[in-house]
Amino acid sequence: MLTSRRLFGIFGTAAVMGGFLYLTSAFTTNQSVHSQEKIAAVIKRQPQVSAAEERSLRFHTAGIRKALEGDYPNAIVDYDQALLLSPHNSEIYYNRAVAHYWVGKSRLALQDLDQAVQLQPSMAEGYANRGSIRLETGDVAGALSDARKAAKLFEQQGEPELAEEMQDWVRYQTAKNRTANKS
Repeated sequence: MLTSRRLFGIFGTAAVMGGFLYLTSAFTTNQSVHSQEKIAAVIKRQPQVSAAEERSLRFHTAGIRKALEGDYPNAIVDYDQALLLSPHNSEIYYNRAVAHYWVGKSRLALQDLDQAVQLQPSMAEGYANRGSIRLETGDVAGALSDARKAAKLFEQQGEPELAEEMQDWVRYQTAKNRTANKS
């Protein structure tokens, strides 16, 4: 059985770390000529970013660092600033949703997850976490729908273990709901 906190613990950290690890691994290698060539190749493949996008990335990265330290209120402040500069970035909405959840603002977390999956419909972890919060707020039908969507997306994305975990969660919640309705 998965609980909301478990979902956020798994997917929140994974999403936060995913982008951050890529950035740090690409730019903190030793300064050999070979490493510098790799960095130059990565930079050349990246589209030109505007000054606003660059500032947004700095705020987003600062928010990630604060969230990893458990400083969710200040992470939210940084995510807010990042979104002012880059309002169509689904990852920032997702990370802010995680922070909102951990400070007890489930309604705001749901709003951010709605925006994240609207911007990136293939975000399996967004559906998984939104479903978990929906269950907490009593929206069983919405929770099950999101969990099914997450399972399908995880399967498509080559994550069969996570897909199976979501399917198990759906089966458990469905059985629990049937039992509750019989009473």
